[in-house]
Amino acid sequence: MYRIKNSKALLFSFLSLLIFLFIAEGFFRVINLQKIFPERAFILNPELSYPRYYKKDAELFWRIRPNQSIKGKFFMDGVYHINSKGYRDYEFTDNKTKNMTRIIIMGNSCTFGWNVDLEETYAKILEKLLNQNLPETGYEVINAGMTGYSTYQGLRLLKREILKLHPDIILISYGWNDMCPSERVDKEQKFPPQWILNLDDFLSFSRFYSFLKFEVMTLLKYGKNTSREKSLVYRVSIEDYLANLGEMARIAKEAGIKVMFLSTPVSSARIFLGPGKTSKPHIANKYYNNALKDFSPRINVPLIDVATLFDGRGDLYDNGREEYIHYNAKGHQVIAEAIFQYFQKEGIAQ
Repeated sequence: MYRIKNSKALLFSFLSLLIFLFIAEGFFRVINLQKIFPERAFILNPELSYPRYYKKDAELFWRIRPNQSIKGKFFMDGVYHINSKGYRDYEFTDNKTKNMTRIIIMGNSCTFGWNVDLEETYAKILEKLLNQNLPETGYEVINAGMTGYSTYQGLRLLKREILKLHPDIILISYGWNDMCPSERVDKEQKFPPQWILNLDDFLSFSRFYSFLKFEVMTLLKYGKNTSREKSLVYRVSIEDYLANLGEMARIAKEAGIKVMFLSTPVSSARIFLGPGKTSKPHIANKYYNNALKDFSPRINVPLIDVATLFDGRGDLYDNGREEYIHYNAKGHQVIAEAIFQYFQKEGIAQ
């Protein structure tokens, strides 16, 4: 009799908890309240706060969810179609078509194509240029750009996914997220086991859970008289930036893949800020680009310096004073043409 009463009590408690959670979730949805804890390790990269579009990854930090069309407040205007492999591109197979040259472009949200249509990204423009001008040879250009990715993440993506796609050529374009401010560098990030991340991803669809997580994490982070203001660092130091790129090049070369780097464009300071003026992002961008220019010949990797083509051009950004990172469709066209011309000059595309 005691066991029956105890079982009923447990069942009643469980049902009561479920009813409470259901009511609480409904309440938070009705009032449209969803708090998300601000993760200062990725100050300008809020991907982890959007489980609908991204899944947490113990190795890569985050990965775009496959098979979706994204249109939301985190993304700029437009619809972003993601294929079954989690890339912003059309469907493609792991093994390339016979007699097809496969080019994969690795990079951040600029390569991904922030605020431009897929056909306007420099990956797709380059693909058209190659196939229209060299019809005797088939070219496939895959857009492997991932929003918020640094070279730390790019190196791991290369090892885990890109090599399995058997590219003939890899173009690498990282920089902006490496120089993003953070409380700790990427290589010191500590993530729990993947099963915990998967559980947190699942629960994060609940607004009530997000609210509780926000309050608990806030108490844990700020409840012990610790200062909220900490000295910030680059997500990837200049030394690690070059080391990551060097390792990516080494791995690709050993697999028989041609590798090329792209410098990182920034809106023209002369045009948008005024003659003789600059900004911290422009200074950091120049610092990383100059380091890349010195580093590339030392490891015998070609550098296509597309960044120099943006100086003095006011038409390659829609609002270059405030949005100095993501260039418009004209900017993508300039980059695609520069790559195509380099390929022709060096006899890579014939």
